[in-house]
This record gives sequence, C-alpha cells and structure tokens, in this order.
Amino acid sequence: MRWERSCLFAGYIGLMDRLVERCVAHARERRQFGVPIGSFQAVRHRIADMKLRVEAARLLLYRACARQDAPDALLGAALAKTAVSEAAVRTALDATQIFGAAAFTGGSYEERALLGALPSTIFSGTSEMQREIIAKELGL
Repeated sequence: MRWERSCLFAGYIGLMDRLVERCVAHARERRQFGVPIGSFQAVRHRIADMKLRVEAARLLLYRACARQDAPDALLGAALAKTAVSEAAVRTALDATQIFGAAAFTGGSYEERALLGALPSTIFSGTSEMQREIIAKELGL
C-alpha cells in the first residue's frame, strides 16, 4: 500500500498541471465587462492557489517515492497521498469555478477531472485513515 499511496498518485499531478494550464488559457481568452477574466484579482489568486497546491503536492509525492525504503516511508506516503488527493479535488473544483457553466456542458475536461478526482480521497485509504496513519507515525 505504501507504494500505491505514493507512486500511483502521480497521475493526479498531471491532471492538476493540465487544469492549471487550461485555466490560465481560459482566463486570458474569456472576457467579461470588456476585459479578460484573468485581469480580476479573484481569478488570478484562484489560479495562483491552484499552482501552489499542485507544486506542494508534487514535492511531497516525489519525496515519498524517493524514500520508499526509509524508516519514515509510511509517514511520507500518507502525507503525499493526502496532499495529492485533496489537492486534486480542490484544484478541479477551482477549475469548475473559473470555467463556470461551461465546465458542466457536454462532458468538459473540467467536469471529467472533478469526477475523476473525487474518488482519490477514498481509494487506497481514505483521507481520514491517512490522517490516522500520520498521527500514529508522529507518536500520537
């Protein structure tokens, strides 16, 4: 399970990267009130948070994969699995906000990404179970 909780979640990093790219492109092209929506602070900050989230999750995942045989490998895998899965859900939700109604018309990439991200907090141990592992590995 340790390997699964770390290495197999790399696909979600790719999903989040793609969502950020699509949101940046959309924010440059989509116009409201005569200006690109990327000129609005709320949209810019949401995309910046998406990027921050994906890079933090990526680093935890890389660390967990690199340290599979380390004494703290279980802790690293639980941290990575929780961070990646929850970041994937949050990033997909943010993307649907940026795309608005277009995210829910005809099976858009954003809609599929959200539907694909939601189960990630459940399989290979729920986020709640990962938090139990983290707490136990910290000595609690």
